Amino acid sequence: MSQAKSIEQLQCRVDRLMGQIENLAAELAAVKVELASHERDEFTFDDDTLVNQAMVRGRIDYRDANGLWCVYVDAEEPTITCGRTPDNGIAIPSPSVARRHFSVTCEKGRFWIRDLGTATGTYVNERPVGPTGRRLDDGDQIRCGAQQMTFLLEAHIGLVAAG
Repeated sequence: MSQAKSIEQLQCRVDRLMGQIENLAAELAAVKVELASHERDEFTFDDDTLVNQAMVRGRIDYRDANGLWCVYVDAEEPTITCGRTPDNGIAIPSPSVARRHFSVTCEKGRFWIRDLGTATGTYVNERPVGPTGRRLDDGDQIRCGAQQMTFLLEAHIGLVAAG
């Protein structure tokens, strides 16, 4: 087989896969909207040995000098903190960010953000967040100091042993 024919076949496969990715992205967007309205759906297989758990997890995207970062919050990692020091899940080494600035918590499939008593405050969609917090929704814009972040909901499906 000639190299040109092989490259052409590979390009065909890439085009086909890109089409599948676009279809999956559209399907995922629809599922995200549906899952966001549910805390969690569970069902048991016939042999009762596995439980399929469909849940939503939160993702915080932010950019710094080293690139784009994603941090996840879900039932397995239910709380993440953001602050200036490296012991935070999101470490922003900026003087405009407090040592421990805010936390995001997953509680029963819903996501909450709380300011941790900072002088400069935490903002969601340019509205201040207090220590009692507020719920986060897909696409919310978070700001602490000069740092901008985006909160996104993602579908997360996994199999776990029934217990």
